[in-house]
Amino acid sequence: MKSAKEQVAAALDLDPSRDAGLALLDQFLGRVPEYAGKRNYDLPGSPYVSGLSPYIRRRLVREREVIATILQRYSYETAAKFIEEVAWRTYWKGYLELYPTIWSDFIKQRKYLPGTMNDFDLERWQSAVSGQTGIECFDHWVMQLRTNGWLHNHARMWFASIWIFTLRLPWELGAAFFLEHLLDGDPASNTLSWRWVAGLHTKGKCYIARASNIARYTDGQFNPTGQLNEQPGEIAPSRDHARVSLSEVDALTAYAFPSLSESPAGLLVCPEELTPERGPLNESPFASFCVFNSRDRMELVQAAEGVRTFVNGAVEDCAQRTARHWSAKVVHQSGKLKVASNKASSRNVGLMEDPRVYTGYVDQWVPSVLTWAQNENLKSVWMVQPPVGPWKDAAADLRRALQTRKIKLFEYRNQWDSVHWPHASAGFFKFRKGLRERVEELAGPGRL
Repeated sequence: MKSAKEQVAAALDLDPSRDAGLALLDQFLGRVPEYAGKRNYDLPGSPYVSGLSPYIRRRLVREREVIATILQRYSYETAAKFIEEVAWRTYWKGYLELYPTIWSDFIKQRKYLPGTMNDFDLERWQSAVSGQTGIECFDHWVMQLRTNGWLHNHARMWFASIWIFTLRLPWELGAAFFLEHLLDGDPASNTLSWRWVAGLHTKGKCYIARASNIARYTDGQFNPTGQLNEQPGEIAPSRDHARVSLSEVDALTAYAFPSLSESPAGLLVCPEELTPERGPLNESPFASFCVFNSRDRMELVQAAEGVRTFVNGAVEDCAQRTARHWSAKVVHQSGKLKVASNKASSRNVGLMEDPRVYTGYVDQWVPSVLTWAQNENLKSVWMVQPPVGPWKDAAADLRRALQTRKIKLFEYRNQWDSVHWPHASAGFFKFRKGLRERVEELAGPGRL
């Protein structure tokens, strides 16, 4: 077996493309029957998990098509555990939509907490994030996270438990560390999973990392006997979070077309949903397309360079696919966009014969989108509304800015989310009731 150091040195070099995600799915298909019994083993090469999470995270590959592909080959019973693991991500997203102040509080705390810590606590925090705690498994996972941008799910749970109960560090700072470095870092599943480990999601029930469990599921590679706090006390919640209603946007269940009064219309694609050519808007006659990653959204979570590189690559892949699907030309942008001195000519907008896809890594998302819409002389912008997180934080500003310039904004919700999110208001076990029926309606045999 490779040593921990050798494993970390073999850094992941993921291709941030839809084709790469589909190839991973194809490779995983033969291992689906083993998943239920072996998924918890964190072994070199992670042989029993799919590795799809970075692709599902950005919807380079969609949940529905992952499950539909699997159900083409296996019965629901055979694939149930993997399907439920995919559903956890959907559950977390729906829960955060219904309790969005959990996210806003987390963002505030990750900025506020370091200023409240004394020198001793700051030193302990720095030792943790630099992998110098003296707990071999934890320090290895820090190196793996920083190098590869990924950790096995079981390791994430152990890591979070050790961070909270053994190192006695604020869960918010641990969640922020994950969100900085994970290629599949998701505001909902990351924030809420850390709260779950801390005992704040299911009150009175925390997750305890035990040395025996770590030794078993790492096949003896690590055994931190005597180093872990295996009898932690409860963490008091800072406050209760009120439930809100899901935002009222239309579900994308059928094809939609801009009317003549709404044209020329542009399609805005966020890095949360990077397969526009697969959805119900894929036959709409858009005059222009916008697929930007932005520095201000990345800096909100202090995303590491590896994360920014992956997202930028995924955005570029989406732009190329969008251009092929709509027979458009890709126009690369970066930094601050320039406002056109004159209105765009009729040849450049409003005609399907000459559409353009604007893409790149820009400084600020809202001003850049606004400049794109103005330069392309658009009367309406259409987009799938981003879930709670950095992009939705900016959506309200975008709405106001477009309205000021009399450009209509049409927002939609993915059908998968529209069906599942209303069931995510309590625990996962309640969400799981009816899950099979919902999944088979959306992704059952014959629905690929």
